[in-house]
Amino acid sequence: MPSTTSVKTSVPDHHAMVTVLGSRDELLKLVENAFDVEILVRGNDITVTGDAEETAKVVVAFAELVKLLDRGHGLDEGNVGATIAMVRAAEHPSPADVLSDEALTHRGRSIRPKTVGQKRYLDAIRANTVVFGIGPAGTGKTYLAMAMAVLALKRREVNRIILTRPAVEAGERLGFLPGTLYEKIDPYLRPLFDALYDMMDAEQIQLLMERGTIEVAPLAFMRGRTLNDSFIVLDEAQNTTAEQMKMFLTRLGFGSRAVVTGDVTQVDLPSGRHPDCASCVTSCPASRVSSSASSPVATSSATASSPRSWRPTGCSTSRTASVRTAEAGRPSPLAARAGRTSVVPGGPLMSVFVADEQTAPVDSDRVQRLAAFVLADLRVPDAMELSVLCVDAEAIAQLNAHHMEAEGPTDVLAFPMDLPGETAAGEPAILGDVVLCPQVAAGQAAEHGTTAQAEIDLLCVHGILHLLGHDHAEPEERRRMFALTDRLLAAFRGAEVSP
Repeated sequence: MPSTTSVKTSVPDHHAMVTVLGSRDELLKLVENAFDVEILVRGNDITVTGDAEETAKVVVAFAELVKLLDRGHGLDEGNVGATIAMVRAAEHPSPADVLSDEALTHRGRSIRPKTVGQKRYLDAIRANTVVFGIGPAGTGKTYLAMAMAVLALKRREVNRIILTRPAVEAGERLGFLPGTLYEKIDPYLRPLFDALYDMMDAEQIQLLMERGTIEVAPLAFMRGRTLNDSFIVLDEAQNTTAEQMKMFLTRLGFGSRAVVTGDVTQVDLPSGRHPDCASCVTSCPASRVSSSASSPVATSSATASSPRSWRPTGCSTSRTASVRTAEAGRPSPLAARAGRTSVVPGGPLMSVFVADEQTAPVDSDRVQRLAAFVLADLRVPDAMELSVLCVDAEAIAQLNAHHMEAEGPTDVLAFPMDLPGETAAGEPAILGDVVLCPQVAAGQAAEHGTTAQAEIDLLCVHGILHLLGHDHAEPEERRRMFALTDRLLAAFRGAEVSP
């Protein structure tokens, strides 16, 4: 016969035993049925007899239940059952830490993780810019992501919530849908509304949607946007293609976070179109994965927001400046930012986006024409997007510190994404972003005896050349890059004055 062990544990006097054992010992019976032990209760003392390993687990389970009571949580069949499951699986963190975590409270109802995987999922969302939550249906992927989005909005960590999903039918074709555009897409987005109405009042949701604070839109509407200070949830991501996923991830702007959820076993894409959600997870360089039948896989990485490593290049026209390259933990933030933004064709499918987010005088139209001229002159072959952003000294100093680990403002920063020829035919390509500081340019222009606009022209060309792989770290590289800059500027000025 296997040896038996008896262990006694006690419940603190300030807890009534009925809160631990339940009405008519309902909670006690749950523990007894889950473990092959005998449990005897006398007063506040609980004696557990049985196999040594099983006995130890029961003692741990009661200790975790007492911790929950100490933290102000009542016990019920749900959290006792979850505690038993986690103790049996010997998972960490402790059941009390998992079940006492709180994602959101609405009308007295708390939304909390119920498994270790869900706890890790919430922690990943709190700590990272982009999180992929992959798991089977019913594991709380979308619901917990929505709760974190609403919490971030209430805490003013973000200015708006954007909820999106592909408009893909599940196994059948619905055909023509009558009504306005939003009435047509509403059936596809209804699951997101269902979760939202559990977390906010209907009147409040309606008001926030009218103001644009909460936006629900199909994934196809995301192209050409940059979403700043936003919490974005992409649901049903298993139905996105590689092109759509890349387009989505490059929409993130400053101060934004994204959660991508999906179930790779429920792909509804038409035959011949391949989903990309799983490949994004497996290629994530700094992933944290926790997998179980009742939990989403949480893959989180600050660098997971782009299919490639995204390296900003700090560049300056000063002859004494040095060039450094550093890994960045942010996605491309600039295309089509809010502000004075417009598009100029620079080739068959080429677009140049310019946004002015500062007060110093800048001829944005000229910057657009110059950028398009440079790309056309250098025969950039692919369908490319280029973004140019003008910011003030404070904003570029923050970028310089975050990405280059350098103090103070600089004149121009370049953020490369795709080099010409790197992307497959038909795949959207983003050349990258150039960030200019007209305030710094004006100071340099005064030192060099030229105009501020001429200095901005120089910085714009300089930044684009960095996006295309040019550098000036070595003397010969510097000579070639500056000679090419001078040629492009002279050709552009000649084209501007010619009839």
